Amino acid sequence: MNRNSKNPQHQHEMKQVTVVANVTYHGITENCKLTIEYKHTGKYYFKKTSKGIHIFSGEESAKHHKKVFVSEGHYFIDRLKLGDWYINNDGDTYLINKLSKYAKKLHAQLSVENIAKYN
Repeated sequence: MNRNSKNPQHQHEMKQVTVVANVTYHGITENCKLTIEYKHTGKYYFKKTSKGIHIFSGEESAKHHKKVFVSEGHYFIDRLKLGDWYINNDGDTYLINKLSKYAKKLHAQLSVENIAKYN
């Protein structure tokens, strides 16, 4: 796994992972190396409401409210690449048929979100 970042809580932190996958892209199916680019949501503070959640602009604004939670954030898939080609562009037709066990394990670890009570 390549790391392209400085701080694990930095909002725009990215990770790039290359895995083996069976992919169908514009009607052609093959086993290939798939590069997955992840971005991090960054740390955020929120409060549960009857309409969903309210996300605060930062810790300073969260301090003035009760029943606030803090999330260290999680990684989400931003881009998918086969060789030099990004395949998840608008209008692209692709299907990831199967991922390696390694890819599934990495994705599960990166997408975990740790939430704790702030106050």
